[in-house]
Amino acid sequence: MRVRLCFTKGPGVRFISHLDLMRTFERALRRAALPLALTQGYHPRPKLTFASALALGATSEAEYLDVELASPVQLGDAIHRLNDVLPDDLRVTAAGEVPAAARPLMAIVDTAAYELRPLWPLDDGKWERLQSALADLLQEKTVLVERTTKSGTRQVNLRPLILRAEVAGDEINMLVRSGSRGNVRPDELLTLLGEEPTQWHIHRVGLFIAREGRLSSPMEEAGVVVDGS
Repeated sequence: MRVRLCFTKGPGVRFISHLDLMRTFERALRRAALPLALTQGYHPRPKLTFASALALGATSEAEYLDVELASPVQLGDAIHRLNDVLPDDLRVTAAGEVPAAARPLMAIVDTAAYELRPLWPLDDGKWERLQSALADLLQEKTVLVERTTKSGTRQVNLRPLILRAEVAGDEINMLVRSGSRGNVRPDELLTLLGEEPTQWHIHRVGLFIAREGRLSSPMEEAGVVVDGS
């Protein structure tokens, strides 16, 4: 049985790295006594697949995780058992059974929505400057940033990957590409706007699959969805 979990990551655990998040869920799944399917070899591990790594310090209201189980479970019961053993600011909100032939999460999730909020209030003049800078950026056809990886430094054009960005009240909203085919990091956008990313709180509103002109939740691919609220 392959189960897809939707979970939140709150302020109390926002400085847990992606690796630590994986370990936390591994421990929670074992403590919840769920029948995990394990990898083969000398060091068997639970079969877990996350949709997308969340930046250190960011929070989220919709992260996704696929886990393979050795035998069927009642989804509502699994949600409650996991929430009983997870840290308070990690909450499983929904679960669904995914068809065995479904593509992996990392292969289908390609869009992310974010809210960027300053840690301290900004005056109206600062918001007007940000709105103007964002409008100018969106008029450009090429917006280059440098990224350094193990294979070296390269330039990436972010502009085709920014689907929507706007100043709305006291926050910046952005809808961007995310995944193996290209992604935009919120801290990169803030830097391009002349802001120090550490002075802003990054909140991921959701991860989506772009399909035929609409965005769908990864949970829509699950056969049975159970709300954990």
